[in-house]
Amino acid sequence: MSPQVLLRSAGAVAAATLLAASAEPLGWWAAAPAGAGVLAVCVHGAGGRLGSLLGFVTGTAWSVLLVPWLAAVGLSAWVVTSVAVGVFVGLTGAAMSLVARWPGWPVWVAVVWVLGEEVWSRVPLGGFPWPRLAWSAVDAPWAGWLALVGVPGTSMVVFLSGSFAAWVATMTVRRLRCPLRRPRARAAGALGTAGVSATLLSAPLLWPPASLGSGWVADAETFTVAVVQGGVPGDGTQLAAHHREVTDRLAEATVGIGRTGGTVRPVADGGVPIAPDLVLWPENSTAVDPGADADVRADLVRASAAVDAPVLVGTIEDGPRTGTAVNLTRVWRDGHDVGRAYVKRHLVPFGEYVPWRDLFRTLGVGRVDEVPRDMLPGGDQGPFGVAGTHVGLLICFDVAHDDAVRAAIDGGAELLAVQTSNATFTGTRQLNQQLVITRARALETGRAVVVAATTGVSAVIAPDGSVVSRSEDSGRAVLVEDVPLVRDKTAAAAAGPLVVPSAAALLSLSALWRRARVARLGRTSRVRRPRASR
Repeated sequence: MSPQVLLRSAGAVAAATLLAASAEPLGWWAAAPAGAGVLAVCVHGAGGRLGSLLGFVTGTAWSVLLVPWLAAVGLSAWVVTSVAVGVFVGLTGAAMSLVARWPGWPVWVAVVWVLGEEVWSRVPLGGFPWPRLAWSAVDAPWAGWLALVGVPGTSMVVFLSGSFAAWVATMTVRRLRCPLRRPRARAAGALGTAGVSATLLSAPLLWPPASLGSGWVADAETFTVAVVQGGVPGDGTQLAAHHREVTDRLAEATVGIGRTGGTVRPVADGGVPIAPDLVLWPENSTAVDPGADADVRADLVRASAAVDAPVLVGTIEDGPRTGTAVNLTRVWRDGHDVGRAYVKRHLVPFGEYVPWRDLFRTLGVGRVDEVPRDMLPGGDQGPFGVAGTHVGLLICFDVAHDDAVRAAIDGGAELLAVQTSNATFTGTRQLNQQLVITRARALETGRAVVVAATTGVSAVIAPDGSVVSRSEDSGRAVLVEDVPLVRDKTAAAAAGPLVVPSAAALLSLSALWRRARVARLGRTSRVRRPRASR
């Protein structure tokens, strides 16, 4: 392996380290554009094969550092997911190395990157949207881009700022090779890096989006939500073994809300008891079908009868076919099951279903026996009406997928509610990483988001992405807060869905134009070629 390949590969590892550092638990948001810039430098001037290798190294190392919590599911899950991400980032790296030859290459590598993000967020098996640059922007000065252009657009902006810096760096190095131009090169490099990248990233500070202003919620109606976190006995990871006690804890906490009326803050500190408009339980509040289990149904009847508000219960029900199940939310009110509200759209492979079950059973690999039946996904679902408002429901990983969030907002959701069960990952960085993703969705949509988790992190998030309140540990917690109901749409709601198709169209048109131009220049050179003298 040549020294150049080794040097570029080391740069790819450095890029991955920076990208991982931009996420929780470190949350160094400045590391995201820096990592993008390092990767851009690495692929610039590399061929397609080397570009794919550099992308694979970056993607694999990034995923290894980002999601070690997958080892709680199984070491194979961590390894396979990291390699799969590496493959897709490798394909992206190959494409980036090709467009890095074009004029204006910092723009084109950013376009390719956002298209790559879209691919690995969708495929295979529903995709894995955890590695995205936009999540790092939540606490950054450029967080306003989320409200302007959404998650895909923010990823492009972050990468573009890094690739611009990379372009200036490469130009500076080239000019430094000429001694007569060193002073000018240094000045150009400093001004270019500071000017282009800083202006790009700080644009939302200069022109802040309306959804981050005080007027966004000034006239909004308020809605009181009680978020209930029951906790899991022991170390918090064995939900299945204690599922009846989990349901019982949630019921007891809800009955307590009914007795006290719920408080925004302790009465001793001046809080005034208030009755919630909605009570939110986590995903997997019941691990068995309430219709087939009298004890669980009794808990739900008792809890929903104790509060004068609908209770959204995450439950598992038997599917329409033998060997299937459904992960869904049901509405309980006044001791009665009012009906189904939402079915989880994005399921976790080998956690909630086993793809190609017969093949994996034959090969003797995978978690076939640990997942005895397959969950069935829900289709396109808009918000549902409850307590006089439209609530957009998302279950666990749905919050990381663009299509589920867009369906809720396009359907008129005034509030987003996330139910999640992260008991398997108790004590890992996954909990805070998912909270950051949820905060990004609040910024993107301009909606308040309430999160109910089995063992944390439960939270109430304002439309500007700030955390109003959150559970402090994995034990029992009840959060009662007033949240605004917002009907207006952010710019991102309109622009966000257009980013990826526009990027794909722009890249395709540019490639076609370049191909036609090369062909035209080839014909011209043949016409002008002088005849050989005899």
